[in-house]
Amino acid sequence: MDLNYVFLCGLMWNRYGQEEAGWELVRAIRSADPDVRALAWALFGQRELLKRRAADVH
Repeated sequence: MDLNYVFLCGLMWNRYGQEEAGWELVRAIRSADPDVRALAWALFGQRELLKRRAADVH
């Protein structure tokens, strides 16, 4: 799995909540490539962090 693809999936998941992109991140988390796994974990967890920050602003 390509790092650029994982990054774009993270963008679509975090910004738009696109479910398919979230599943691609889950698939990336299971990758044999440690760089892909690390990026996927980081991006997957950002959605909740962004929601908390938005709630704090309002």
